[in-house]
Amino acid sequence: MSNQQHRAQSPYVVVGVDESQLSRAGFRWAYEYARVRGLSVHAVHAWTYPTAASLTGEFLLPNIDMGADTFALLRQITVDELGQEALSRVELEAPLGVPGPVLVERSVGAELLVVGASGANPMTRLLIGSTSAYVAQHAGCPVVIARSRVPAPTASPEPVANAIHG
Repeated sequence: MSNQQHRAQSPYVVVGVDESQLSRAGFRWAYEYARVRGLSVHAVHAWTYPTAASLTGEFLLPNIDMGADTFALLRQITVDELGQEALSRVELEAPLGVPGPVLVERSVGAELLVVGASGANPMTRLLIGSTSAYVAQHAGCPVVIARSRVPAPTASPEPVANAIHG
């Protein structure tokens, strides 16, 4: 059975992960929320190819395997934030794509989507927008946005509702 088929059959939490501290706080919160509620966790770190224009106007792609590098980074963040044992309990995915739309697609059927308030630098947010704002508007499930240190969920957390309706 594929991971996507498994997710379709059991309740799960999707968490958008990047290198930011707020994303990491959201990841820890999502993991604990899922543990308390008996849900699985699907951690997603979407990526796109970086490009740079040369003096001749052509675009250059670095000679690296971005997918493998991003997956390795997601794996390392998981170990750093949750411990080695979490690797057996968290489904990791590093798909090619813009984070907002990728997370919205993964949120369909999820119990909850968790993201950090802002992983991008101010210039990136200005140019491409905020992932957290995008998912709050478009997600297929309730959304939690980690804006600061997030307290751990209690033994019987209350259901979470969307704070923003599109």
